[in-house]
Amino acid sequence: MKKIKIAIARLCFEEPYSGPPVPHLLRGAIASQFPNHPIFHQHTQDGFIYRYPMIQYRWDKTDGLIFAFGSGAESLINIPFLNTSLRLGNKCFSISDVQLNLLTHTISISSRLNRYFFRSPWLPFNQTNYSRYQSLPQKEQQTERDRLAVANILSALKGLDIFLQERLYAGFIFKKSLICHYKEASLLGFQGTLLTNIDLPSGFAIGKAVSHGYGWLERVDATF
Repeated sequence: MKKIKIAIARLCFEEPYSGPPVPHLLRGAIASQFPNHPIFHQHTQDGFIYRYPMIQYRWDKTDGLIFAFGSGAESLINIPFLNTSLRLGNKCFSISDVQLNLLTHTISISSRLNRYFFRSPWLPFNQTNYSRYQSLPQKEQQTERDRLAVANILSALKGLDIFLQERLYAGFIFKKSLICHYKEASLLGFQGTLLTNIDLPSGFAIGKAVSHGYGWLERVDATF
């Protein structure tokens, strides 16, 4: 088990944002404002940083949300967001209020299955496992979704330096599939519910493009 720090910043704007809820615009705006803080955008002068994003961007109604884990939480609380102007699309929006929530969570194997639902689509595939998935009969695709859920959770935990000694179980309850857009690619995503024997914090994310708001998990019995 391991205890991690979590910081959640809700950015409220002086003029409510009424455009499409696209987290990548928020990510890009923050990156422009704080170019010397690679943890906010995963880029350095040498190129892209391949690691689980410690800072992730989401959207809730008219507010921007920033979730930060581990070292990302420490960085987030030290950023002076108030009165910062962010360009979202073709317009600038001034941050009028910041609601910051700090907490810790112990990630550990649970004696029972925990239930989470995906508040945003889960993108479990890379090029290799997508080809494999498409070639499988429909009944076997469910087994493959469960396998990918385990793999995605383990990959995310590895990014937080968490390595399990116990066996991890996960099952995905499929609701529907949909096409999602990430950068210039169209990717297959899923909506549904995740059952797993690990105790994850509400707001954790798994799969591809989590820094852009995908794969956002929320515990059924938890709010933030």
